[in-house]
Amino acid sequence: MKMRRKALALLLAALILALGGCGGRSAYAGGPAELAAAAVSSQGRDPAALERLDETLDGETLAVYVESYYGLAPEDWSGCAIYRAGGAEAFEIAALALEKSADREEVSAALEAYIRARAGDFTGYAPDQAAMIAGSEGFVQDGYALLLICPDPALARETAAALLAGETPPTAMPAQAPTPAPEPTEEPGPAAPEGRMAYVPPHTDDMTVYDTSAILAAWAERDPSGLGTYDRTIYDTAAAVLDQVLAEGMSDYEKETALYGWITWNLVYDQDHYDPLAEMSRDSYGPYGGLVEHKAVCLGVASSFQLLMDMAGVECVIVPGASYGSTEDHAWNMVRLEGEWYCADPTWDLYDDSPYTLPDESGWGPACWDYFNVTSDRLAQTDHQWDYAAVPEATATKYAG
Repeated sequence: MKMRRKALALLLAALILALGGCGGRSAYAGGPAELAAAAVSSQGRDPAALERLDETLDGETLAVYVESYYGLAPEDWSGCAIYRAGGAEAFEIAALALEKSADREEVSAALEAYIRARAGDFTGYAPDQAAMIAGSEGFVQDGYALLLICPDPALARETAAALLAGETPPTAMPAQAPTPAPEPTEEPGPAAPEGRMAYVPPHTDDMTVYDTSAILAAWAERDPSGLGTYDRTIYDTAAAVLDQVLAEGMSDYEKETALYGWITWNLVYDQDHYDPLAEMSRDSYGPYGGLVEHKAVCLGVASSFQLLMDMAGVECVIVPGASYGSTEDHAWNMVRLEGEWYCADPTWDLYDDSPYTLPDESGWGPACWDYFNVTSDRLAQTDHQWDYAAVPEATATKYAG
């Protein structure tokens, strides 16, 4: 009986080893959690200090997350570990144990698509994070898929690969070349002017502009009594801003400078827009988010600036467009001064480090802004795309920042 049990144990061990070698899997037995934690540690980060999505989300929500963002269907993987910093920090490392039926090339392509999309989320708003994402990567090896959005993805990859191969992880690796910006996936509209990228509406966000006509009509009569509570709050807040920063005798340029300064100093970008799991408030897309809550996305920032400019009597429009190679929706403004148009992107000039305070002797103003009263050519050179035939061409430089 003992001999039969020993023979059976040896047979089972042989079967386990044989199964472990099928489908390109390695003999690595640490699992996704150990693999992901090692990659995180290779970046000098403490895994315990990061959010662990596979532990905080229920199974159904986790499956939806992996399928919606990583592009992997539930039948493609059997286990995962996802570490991320969250908020305005893009750091994210994930390891997934793949089923033998998963198509490795499709998995790799899906992870790269997610990386490109995340880079677009941060482009313009957090340049350092966008640059980090652009150099990140996803790869598949020995039955595992890894997403490496981190400062040194090469080191993280080699660390994971060494563990899968049963080897000692490296201590340093050279940086990887940045991933190029993606090409538009839809047919472009009218031909772009020479030297500019064709504009393709990305449709990544609802870019419907908030209707401020009732607020402006009330302002013209100086009678907000007929406004609903929501618009009345916007009206009162905007009126207080104008009273605070404008003075008698200001030129249109001086008004613009004062209001642009208030916007870029007092508003912060809504970080929920960075987070795939966060539920974005629609307030952040309009002047309520910008003026009342001091938090908005690009459309909310542009809407807030336009409303203040309209109330101040300076011609200003919102330009719906795109960024990051025409793959992410974006919005900014154009201002008309002495009959000539200028482009201004207050979102990309936000001073996020000191919200809710007014500028002082620090000298916050045009010299600090990169997207204030620039030409259309200049804006196009800084990863902005739009329907070039639908808005005036800005060529003036008299009031350039």
